[in-house]
Amino acid sequence: MNLLSNKKKPAFASCWVGILWALVWPLNSLWAQNTPPKNLPVPPNTVWLQDSLFVDKTEIANLHWLEYLHYLKQGVSKNLITQNFYNDQVPNSSICQTERGNLVTHPAYRYQPVVGVSFAQAQNFCKWRSAVVTELYNQENPAPEGTHWQFTFRLPTIEEWEKAAKGGLDVSLYPHGLKKWYKIEAEAPVRMRPPDPLVNYRNHKSKTFTLKKITEYPPNALGLHQMIGNVAEMTATEGVAKGGSWRHRKEACKIRRQQRYFLPDNWLGFRCVCEVKLVNTPYHSTRDVFWFR
Repeated sequence: MNLLSNKKKPAFASCWVGILWALVWPLNSLWAQNTPPKNLPVPPNTVWLQDSLFVDKTEIANLHWLEYLHYLKQGVSKNLITQNFYNDQVPNSSICQTERGNLVTHPAYRYQPVVGVSFAQAQNFCKWRSAVVTELYNQENPAPEGTHWQFTFRLPTIEEWEKAAKGGLDVSLYPHGLKKWYKIEAEAPVRMRPPDPLVNYRNHKSKTFTLKKITEYPPNALGLHQMIGNVAEMTATEGVAKGGSWRHRKEACKIRRQQRYFLPDNWLGFRCVCEVKLVNTPYHSTRDVFWFR
C-alpha cells in the first residue's frame, strides 16, 4: 500500500516486502466505494471524503515511516537537510522497543501502525508526502500547460475525522461507526466461547500491549480500516486524538469521544487527509527544498 504513487513501490523495500505490497494494495483498492468529482485525481491509498478532500484508507504504518526515513537519509547525503533533523524524525525508541526488537525497524512489524511519533513529526511527514506525491504525480500525469496538480497532505480536523469514521451511518444508532462489533463464525457458536471483536480495544481479554496490522479488520462503509481502536489518531488540533486505541475501553472509542495526549505514546498514531487542486502555475519540483519553508 504505497502512499506516494499508484505505480511506484517503496524505494527501500526488499523483495518480500514488494511482493506483500503487491498483494495488499489491490485488495485495498476494492474498497474505494466513494466516487470523487470527475477528473479529480485520487491520491494513493485514499478514499474520497468530500469536495476535493481524500482520507487515507489506513493508519500510517511502520513501512510508511521507513520510506520517509529513507528519503531523509538521501537528503542528508546530499546536504539538503541536517543529520540533526533526520535524528529528530526517528520515533521515540523507548516507546517503540519490544521483546522482539524495535517496532519501527523490525520486519515483523512492517504493517503495524507507527507509534512513538509527535504532533510535529506527523506534520513533517505530511509535508514530505505532499512534496513527493505532487512531484511523482505530475511527472507521470502532466497537467495542461501552465498548470499542475497539487496534493496537500495534513492531519484531519476533528469534524473531518468524525465524518470519515461515521461512514455515512447515524452516530446516534452506531456510536462507533460500525454495524458489527463482534465477529461470529458459524463453526464456533457464541455459546462455546465469547465472540472475537472486530476492533482492537481494551476488553476483558486485553492483558498486554498489542497492535494489529493496519488492515487486520474489515473497513467501515467508506472503506476505511480501523478508524476505531488499534491506535488513537491525531487530529489537526494538537493534543487531541480520536477513535480510541488498544488501551481504551469500548466507551472511550466512540466517535464523539476524544483522547488527550501531550507526548508521543504507544497508543497514539495518525492517518492523513489530502486536499487536491489544479494550480494555475507550471510545476517546479519542491522535493529538495521543502524542508526549509
